[in-house]
Amino acid sequence: MEILYIRHKGKIALLLLIIIFLVIFSSQSYNDSISKIGDSFSEVYSDRIIAQDYIYKMTKILYKGKFALSHQITDNSKKDFLFTDADKLKMLLLINNYEQANIK
Repeated sequence: MEILYIRHKGKIALLLLIIIFLVIFSSQSYNDSISKIGDSFSEVYSDRIIAQDYIYKMTKILYKGKFALSHQITDNSKKDFLFTDADKLKMLLLINNYEQANIK
């Protein structure tokens, strides 16, 4: 009876050891999955949200020019200047900043 008790004790210890390894393995795979999800969110942020911000700013400048075009003053000297130099500079800076953000 003593030998039988020790034999069952070994099986129980072996099963507990297997369970501990399974928990450690599943925990490690869970951490890897969480890490991949975090990387995916950072890629979505850099690909979509940052681009959306640049598109919004560019659209705002272009809409200002469209509004000026639709409400033109009949004075010929004012017709040629739909976009000011500051607007052109802002657009160039937005394009350059977006290019630099995509390189990184």
